[in-house]
Amino acid sequence: MRHGATRTVHRFPAGHTCGEPIFVPRPCGGTADTGDDGYLMAFTGTRGRSPSYLAILDAANLEADPTAEAHLPVRVPAGFHGTWVPSS
Repeated sequence: MRHGATRTVHRFPAGHTCGEPIFVPRPCGGTADTGDDGYLMAFTGTRGRSPSYLAILDAANLEADPTAEAHLPVRVPAGFHGTWVPSS
């Protein structure tokens, strides 16, 4: 930020919170060499209510709507952590 960089954020709807996001590199065909060629995934939901959903954001365009949302049948508790491990 000191050298002219900017910060971009994603704003979830009012009352929604999210856990720590996980970066997932774009599979086959990724071309960017900037560290943002992939997705950010975060469990998201409304405070203390169910259900939760997994928000999948384009890491190169955080201001955009989520690329996808996977709605879950249960609430994921705050503080839940995950790790992305590619299958190959």
